[in-house]
Amino acid sequence: MEDIEKIVYKDKVLAIIVRGFNSKDGVTFFTPEDYSMQIGMLNRDLGFVSRPHTHPKLNKNIKDVMETVTVLGGKIKVKFYGDELSAVKEVILKPHDSALFIYGGHGYEVIEKCKVFTVKQGPYPGPNIAKNYIN
Repeated sequence: MEDIEKIVYKDKVLAIIVRGFNSKDGVTFFTPEDYSMQIGMLNRDLGFVSRPHTHPKLNKNIKDVMETVTVLGGKIKVKFYGDELSAVKEVILKPHDSALFIYGGHGYEVIEKCKVFTVKQGPYPGPNIAKNYIN
């Protein structure tokens, strides 16, 4: 069973945490339509066929860079930072937990050897350009 948690600070959503795997049949998205990155879960019955398709090339003006992580194994402690760039909340992510980092800052500490799958908007220019370090 899934558990959806929003990390909110001063009326801004810093992150959406999805714990475990979604058990609803069909397609469930956990993000509003206007987010520049969408996260969801597809649960399909045996024999379901997705019709072959492509995605059209669209010019999009993306002003916010979001990132999502899914813990495949182990545990990490994620700290979330607000506008003042001070830590406002921390959560533990375990296997099958995902987080979409939306606003503010974030950092993590490995508390059990882990494997984490991540997705970001690209192209990725490297850490010296893609990140503003808080401390």
